[in-house]
Amino acid sequence: NNIFKAIQTGENVISYINSFAKPLNDLLMGDLFIKIRNQVKDIHTEYREVRLFVATHMHAGDGNVHTNIPVHSHNTQMLHQAEAVVDEIMTLASDLGGVISGEHGIGLTKYQYLSDEFKQEFIEYKNKIDPNGHFNKGKLMPGSGLDNAFTPSLRLVEQEALILESSEIGEINDMVKSCLRCGKCKDVCTTHVPEANLLYSPRDKIIGTNLISEAFLYEEQTRRGVSINHFDEFNDIADHCTICHRCEAPCPVNIDFGDVSIKMKNILVKQKQRHTNIAAKVSIAYLNMTKPWQINLTKKLLIDLGYKAQHIASRLSKPLLKKQPNKTVGNPSALTQLITILDKPLPTDTGMAPLRSLLNINDVGTIPILAHPDKSNADSPSVFYFPGCGSERLYSKIGLATIALLYHQGVKVVLPPSYLCCGYPQASAGNEAKSK
Repeated sequence: NNIFKAIQTGENVISYINSFAKPLNDLLMGDLFIKIRNQVKDIHTEYREVRLFVATHMHAGDGNVHTNIPVHSHNTQMLHQAEAVVDEIMTLASDLGGVISGEHGIGLTKYQYLSDEFKQEFIEYKNKIDPNGHFNKGKLMPGSGLDNAFTPSLRLVEQEALILESSEIGEINDMVKSCLRCGKCKDVCTTHVPEANLLYSPRDKIIGTNLISEAFLYEEQTRRGVSINHFDEFNDIADHCTICHRCEAPCPVNIDFGDVSIKMKNILVKQKQRHTNIAAKVSIAYLNMTKPWQINLTKKLLIDLGYKAQHIASRLSKPLLKKQPNKTVGNPSALTQLITILDKPLPTDTGMAPLRSLLNINDVGTIPILAHPDKSNADSPSVFYFPGCGSERLYSKIGLATIALLYHQGVKVVLPPSYLCCGYPQASAGNEAKSK
């Protein structure tokens, strides 16, 4: 007891250098014993790396104690020795009349130390109150334990750093690594629907992104080959973001998950793993068009007729769509998608021709300058006006009204030489090269 107290208080310090290394070096001085001294030093270095010690901490005086045993996960012998030490600790705790849980619940690491009687009682209780396994599915049930768990070796950290540095996964990691998990982004997120699931708030999408990134890194480190299933998960997370950027304002560390989603889509496009539906492809194709005849034809067939058809179908089906589909996770069924499409009628005031057709300025070889013949002169101010897709291809009246306002004020209006898109829809879809 006296020795233990002296060590505990620091009165006596067990020092390898003072107790062993220094006396040995003094005894074996000179060049004759240099090999022996180096061998002793090497042996000490080797065993210092793999020696086990049990760190006990927390709960001073209340009867509970935490034990941590640091190990190298790549060292199988060290792991087995640590497991044997844990077995002794659990046995000692039980023999002293204690319990292995302390003030905590039982998790994966302690499941094996539960008695069969206790496990059976818990199984019966869990099946009674949660027969469908909604809460912690599979935990502490038959088949539970550490068999399916893994811990990446810290010896692979150097490889991980190189992979992160040389891959776009590292860029995503840099964008989300400062997340505090505070959840302030939840209230403003369009895709966070708690009554459906808790997977798609920016905070939870960041957690999911980190998990997928770790899976990528683990497979890269262990040379197993990257599973294409990870790309499906990236698609799922990226698709559950409207790129509205509202999450940045409440975030204390200024993470914009809209930018993260765009980066994910860029990676998926480069890897040829991006999944999109026909509606998204047609929409982007329409925005990419620059020839007037293509835009005029597509607008008549796709926008004008399509919007009117949806409007009529929505009105006719309104009495039948009294019950909304349940909110859920995953890909919606065909019926759910149909109900969603017909839920609200689209506007029908899209019949006006595209802006350039109305103004008869379809020649891509000229830069149109619109000036009032009476109110404009050589000294009149000029304004470059970029209408954008919405005001030029869909709702021409907006662009026309803006030009008319400037025109009647005597301002010269300079327009782009052809139909142009700002590039943001393409960037948001993951086609960074096209957006530029």
